[in-house]
Amino acid sequence: MGGVKRRVREFIREVYSSFVLAPWAAQIAIVEFDGNAKMLTHLTSRVEELEAAMRVYQTSGMTSISDGLRMALKELSPHLSLGSFPGHGSAPFGHNRRPDALPVVWMITDGRQTVDGGTPAALAAAAAIKSEGIPLFTWGFGSV
Repeated sequence: MGGVKRRVREFIREVYSSFVLAPWAAQIAIVEFDGNAKMLTHLTSRVEELEAAMRVYQTSGMTSISDGLRMALKELSPHLSLGSFPGHGSAPFGHNRRPDALPVVWMITDGRQTVDGGTPAALAAAAAIKSEGIPLFTWGFGSV
């Protein structure tokens, strides 16, 4: 998994490096999801925060796409009642979100949902994002 994890990190860095990152421009949050979702960094325009998130990125083999998508939606639409997320950090969801910015979710995964309700739960989470008018882009890697 080390080679795949390294390539995923490189890909994520390449993606965020292609944007102008500034409080008035692009902001990026990183959510890691395996069996559960974890907010690695809330919306930020600071490269050093994104790099710190990449250093702690881990995988466990399980995949809860629905948890990752729900946490991303909570960051982009903090007014929604989506339940709690243990261990998401002390900062409130959406505290850096600019109301004038177009929210977008990019999901990068190596497989299908294996826990927390399977494919129906993942599709429901994607539908919730769509119902908020937020574009969702997905990338698969590994054997996907």
